[in-house]
Amino acid sequence: MSPQCFHCDGELVPQARFCHRCGTPTFSAYRSRPAGEIDPNERARIKEEVSGASRTPTTTLMTQTVLAPAAARRAAAPLPVWLRVLRMRMWRRWYLWAAVSGVCALALVPRVIGSLEGTARQAQEVYGIVTKLAARCPGDSRRELTGLLATIYGNSGGQLSLLENAMLFEFATRSVPIGQGTCARVAEALSRPDRFDHLLH
Repeated sequence: MSPQCFHCDGELVPQARFCHRCGTPTFSAYRSRPAGEIDPNERARIKEEVSGASRTPTTTLMTQTVLAPAAARRAAAPLPVWLRVLRMRMWRRWYLWAAVSGVCALALVPRVIGSLEGTARQAQEVYGIVTKLAARCPGDSRRELTGLLATIYGNSGGQLSLLENAMLFEFATRSVPIGQGTCARVAEALSRPDRFDHLLH
């Protein structure tokens, strides 16, 4: 008697790799063995496995045997501390970000106020120097002196601040003679790269 299919119990062709009735693969160890030589208990066990495999799609089996252990290993691996901190639910709270923004604003306010105070103090000192220059150079109006000072500052290449250029301008007007009551000549000399040499000659 030829061996039987473990799925449909159909009689197999000798050495057949698949059942000609249901297409179930045969086991190579039982292809050449008569049906009477197979233990009934073993046959029942194999038939149960074959029936279960036929009910479960191949993709599901692959997922269970290959992908599921890999996913389980990934799930079992401990996450780094920085990733656990980033995944904390507290980062989703709007009031946390509002508090962080408030702290940053409080830290920046003193610097902004200090910068504004420094700018206002420098503008006040420049205004005082322009007032002294107006008394020393009666031929120039306050607006003209401010323009001359801006020209000196622009041609200095950023080496000196506006206040430092104003102090230099005021010092030069006290050190050299002022012709025709105007400081235009002094301002022109201070606008040159060799301004000190030009003033001395």
